[in-house]
Amino acid sequence: MIQKIILKFPDIYRTELNEIIINNFSKLCLDVNGICIVKNFIKTNTIESNTQRMKIIISNNFVLLAQSPFGNYAIQFLIEKLKTCELNEIFGVLIDRIFKLSIQQFSSNVVEKALEKMDNINLEKVLDKLFFQGKFIFLLKNK
Repeated sequence: MIQKIILKFPDIYRTELNEIIINNFSKLCLDVNGICIVKNFIKTNTIESNTQRMKIIISNNFVLLAQSPFGNYAIQFLIEKLKTCELNEIFGVLIDRIFKLSIQQFSSNVVEKALEKMDNINLEKVLDKLFFQGKFIFLLKNK
């Protein structure tokens, strides 16, 4: 029912529901049923303050969400929806932990999605972290 409301009603008519979703965003991201709500919420959101709050929540809980079988999808959906210039905060958190996230089952999907969307400045930071800090050989041993 909640998904139908999100998909059928514009943001302006679901202010209270939006607030509940944002206040429980991390929990919803980690739940098999909640991720469907999050996906549709990200897809239909048109309110900039909600986008900013989602980015903060994801940045503050990045490793937990990226390593989750469901939370990683929330990050990927947000990366797909936003413009590259709006993702610098999230990219920064990812780049700081790029090696660890690159070799784990669920978070590696987030890394791949981010690499597709990153600008050259962030891509250079990734290369520096992975290849110039002696981590490259270990990555060769990991799928």
